[in-house]
Amino acid sequence: MLRFSTVRPLILRDKQCIYFFTRGLSQLDKKQAIEAVIKSREQLKERVTTISTTALTRYYEFIGFDEIERAYQKVTILQEELAKIQGERTKIQMQIHHTAKSLTSIQEQMQDCKRGDAKYIDLMKKEFEIIQERNRLEERFEILDNQERDYFAHLQAKINMLHEKSKTNTRKWGVISTIMGALLGIIGTSISAYYRNNDIKRVQEDFHKEFHLQIERITKDTEQILEGYDSLMKYLNENELVVQQKKVPEIKNQESWMGYFGRKTVSVWRWCTFQKS
Repeated sequence: MLRFSTVRPLILRDKQCIYFFTRGLSQLDKKQAIEAVIKSREQLKERVTTISTTALTRYYEFIGFDEIERAYQKVTILQEELAKIQGERTKIQMQIHHTAKSLTSIQEQMQDCKRGDAKYIDLMKKEFEIIQERNRLEERFEILDNQERDYFAHLQAKINMLHEKSKTNTRKWGVISTIMGALLGIIGTSISAYYRNNDIKRVQEDFHKEFHLQIERITKDTEQILEGYDSLMKYLNENELVVQQKKVPEIKNQESWMGYFGRKTVSVWRWCTFQKS
């Protein structure tokens, strides 16, 4: 049995050149291997062609182009039949015209002959045959003329139906494309609004965080300033008390009791104000 695993095909771009590298195969095996590869290539081509044809057919069915294609084929067939009937009718018409000329010629010859002559009888026979042929041709012409009218009316109806189907299909896909465009626009707008709202929320969150950080920093700085101010006021009050205590003996000797009482009242009032603050 031939083992194709030992065959390593190298198929070049040139369709006329196919090289095979084989190991331990006879000339017959090489020929069988080449035939098998060529057969597999043909099967692959047929499969690809079948798949592509099926996909194209499904696509035409989906968009409604298959109905238009069938209507167009019917119109083409009717056009061919109508052209054939018109050609045959023209041919019959020419034969009728030729028959009329022959009949006129025979009648002229009959006028030149006497009724008792043998030639007159032959001309009468020919006239009778030509009249029968003319009647047959006229009947055929009438039949073809009626067929032509019927085919023409049928063809016109098929063409109108084809145009109507084309318009309907175009209108349908126009509506579908409009709806799809509107949906895509809504989806795109929604996505854009979603990301824009997220960006706005992120900016607001960053702003609030930064604002709170600044408020905390200002609060800390204010507390530090107030603490320093309290320490300074306390220090100043203590120094003022020390200075006042040193000056008490001198003040006692210099000021009256009313002045001393007023000074103490002011000191107490300052101390109370400092404690409240």
